[in-house]
Amino acid sequence: MLKYDIINALAERFDLSCYLEICTLSTGLHFGSVNAGRLKLRHRLMYRCPEQVHDGLEITFRTEAETSHDLIRAIDRLLPAEERYDLIFVDPWHTYEASAGDLYGALCLLQPNGIIVVHDCNPTDAATVGREFQGGDWCGVTYQAFIDFALATRPTSSCVVDSDYGCGVLMFGDAFVTTPVRRPKISPRTQFDWSIARRQDDAAYAFFDRNRPALLNLMSVEAFAQACGIEGDDHSTINLLHNESWTDGSAGWSVAGDVAFISTPGVAGASLAVANAAPGREVDALSAAAADVPDNRAYRASIPVEAGYTYEAQLYAVAREGTLQLLLLFVDENGAVLASPRTSLTTAQGQTDVDGWSKLAVRSVAPISACFATILIRLTNERTVASPMSALIKCAMLTQAPPAEGLELAWKPAAPTLRPGAR
Repeated sequence: MLKYDIINALAERFDLSCYLEICTLSTGLHFGSVNAGRLKLRHRLMYRCPEQVHDGLEITFRTEAETSHDLIRAIDRLLPAEERYDLIFVDPWHTYEASAGDLYGALCLLQPNGIIVVHDCNPTDAATVGREFQGGDWCGVTYQAFIDFALATRPTSSCVVDSDYGCGVLMFGDAFVTTPVRRPKISPRTQFDWSIARRQDDAAYAFFDRNRPALLNLMSVEAFAQACGIEGDDHSTINLLHNESWTDGSAGWSVAGDVAFISTPGVAGASLAVANAAPGREVDALSAAAADVPDNRAYRASIPVEAGYTYEAQLYAVAREGTLQLLLLFVDENGAVLASPRTSLTTAQGQTDVDGWSKLAVRSVAPISACFATILIRLTNERTVASPMSALIKCAMLTQAPPAEGLELAWKPAAPTLRPGAR
């Protein structure tokens, strides 16, 4: 269940109709997936957002400032009581100060019976946290601000759904008294220890990791869906560049010239099924195995790059009856996409290139202001009447060479082993 799945399900279940999203240029990212059909009011507040930036969707309130504070004060003064929001999604810049400000700001703009949904409340490992921006899957310390906010405001119900890096759900008002989602039961001693640990960078995450079920009231997708009377599917995130199921695939590559292997994930003796694309749909392997992917895509930064250097992404895969696309995204420090060179392969049943695998490669020079690169794998099923599609990935790789140097790579993957009838 992704963040927008939870938002849509809550809006449907509790008949919520006035929606606000508080985000930045590099967070949120799925405004187009929120069900506009049932919402009479759908606004987006975006900070850290230059005036010239547009993603094709409405940005109701915007500011270049590093916080949402001034915009929230203005909305609080001007918005009539009947146009307050009953559903607010907070996907903040992941420092403590920005996260806390967005949460308390959301509470100012919430109707007496309303719900706040918060992203990145359950970081998966210590590498994703940190008080300052870092490339890759940065959850920052939003989890700390969420815990402190829930303890201070004591909502009627509070939990974190254990999906999509943790989606916090805070219900305020008498309308939710009977909802079987309880508040976290945290002992005074645990609160005391947390108040000390949170102020120590080397101790905060370790304490959180030991006590996250209690601190968050962590709930599985199934338990949350049952408690709220909604339907839920668990869509786990597939990230080819930060996935423990991938092993180092550098063995077997021969390299000529001054070339640095930045990321060489591969699977020893097996292949990864990326996703299923329903008829007329497409999926992105770097976001999730979900059929509904919005047109206004934006992507998290993954691997640091240097402007002016040459980068090449390579992919060995097997696809069925559709188009498999490889994109090399260059993004700046805010996550804005600067360039997205790509190549695609339209395959028919059984079509192969190298010992059963098809090879895709795209090469480009990192543009000025580029800070990070992401390999994106997209599977498109153009047919309107067809069975769902899938792709098998053997190796996805990104290499770097200094300016004026060449990239010469050679690799021969073992032939894929496919079960009869496998898709």
